[in-house]
Amino acid sequence: MVGMHGVRDGLQVLGSDGGMIGRVDSIEENRLRLHSTAAPAGHYYIPAQWIERVDEHVHLNVTAATARERWEAAGDGPVSPGRNAGGTTGDRAGGHRNTFAWIVGAIFILVILVMTVRSCGYAVDESTNTERPLPSADSDATGTGATNGQ
Repeated sequence: MVGMHGVRDGLQVLGSDGGMIGRVDSIEENRLRLHSTAAPAGHYYIPAQWIERVDEHVHLNVTAATARERWEAAGDGPVSPGRNAGGTTGDRAGGHRNTFAWIVGAIFILVILVMTVRSCGYAVDESTNTERPLPSADSDATGTGATNGQ
């Protein structure tokens, strides 16, 4: 990290891959405010930690796509490196995919739990709300446990 020495208003900001991100709109204590016509909000903040070097451009140590995923729209609180405006790492839809995975996993675990309980060999007598052993294949149908042929 070079810091913000040499950064001035109007300089182009480029990702580590050379992709154009925007222009410096203003310089703040630990971040840059950028103007980007390619994004809907127009103004965004990026942290000073992303600055790799400054010459006729501001070069970042993250790619342009990564910077766009992680920058914060102007008016939000300070940005932290590696986090986007939603507070999650990576792309913005990742949180929704995680929620879906958790729901699917929870349903799967519940199904396994129900199958396990049902196959444990006991039944609940609903009239007395007590458990009793299920009749086995070699016992009589009355559930008394007497085996066939005895």
